[in-house]
Amino acid sequence: MQVLVLFQYVFCLEGVVTLRSDVKPVLVKSVHYCPATKKLHEHIHTDFLSTSFAFDSATSDCTYPIRDNEGNLLETEFGISVFKDRQTLIIRQSTETSPAGEPG
Repeated sequence: MQVLVLFQYVFCLEGVVTLRSDVKPVLVKSVHYCPATKKLHEHIHTDFLSTSFAFDSATSDCTYPIRDNEGNLLETEFGISVFKDRQTLIIRQSTETSPAGEPG
């Protein structure tokens, strides 16, 4: 299976969408409030489809913070956390543009 990764570019594809996923929110940056210290903490979340994955994967962990460095509980501030939409498409070549004798 070949994965095409094009981030931050506008591109055009011609073909027939044979399968699509629902649009799902993906957490990019979570913001957490500590009632004990009254401070906000930010945590960047990366995955293999993130544009910064190659750079951040060495320094970013895959955990969701629930305590700060002093052990105080954190509350997630969903209203100021950052999410992005993600959708997956499977596209096949349209029959009008496929070479003769090949299925579309």
